[in-house]
Amino acid sequence: MSIGTVKRRGFSLAEVAMASAVLAVGASAVLGVVSQVGARRADSVARSTGVLLASDLLTRIAILPLADPQTGVIAAGLDAGESAVTDFDDATDFAGYNEPTIVDAGGAERAGMEGFTREAEIEWLLDASGSSVSLSPTSAARITVIARWRGKPVAKLTTIRSAAWDGGKP
Repeated sequence: MSIGTVKRRGFSLAEVAMASAVLAVGASAVLGVVSQVGARRADSVARSTGVLLASDLLTRIAILPLADPQTGVIAAGLDAGESAVTDFDDATDFAGYNEPTIVDAGGAERAGMEGFTREAEIEWLLDASGSSVSLSPTSAARITVIARWRGKPVAKLTTIRSAAWDGGKP
């Protein structure tokens, strides 16, 4: 070893600070990506669940006759004596239906569906194309079910029902 030269061991404070800054930037980028993946997965699960919930309700509505089975009348909204979803006996009973807590066909609350809501809308159709709508009930209806996750629409399903299809039903 020559006089006047000092052999360095370790790292200087500046080198440690620089390395720490580089690692911090890299770690924050990785954490950002990981959190985005988690959020997208949650959105995907919510959309898939929303489609299943909307399909479930739309199927329950679509299998019912359009006209009330007791009176044979097609009228929007609930009939006398109908207050719970278990009382609904025709598709038009679901006009304006809003389900803040997800329930099954028997009216029991479905576990694990917190944050989801469903609603049903009925539009009265003047022709088979579905392009002309009426304000009063007709013999054909467009039924739309919307499922929401924390207020955000995640699924919207639509079908068209006609009273003519009710002929084969008991």
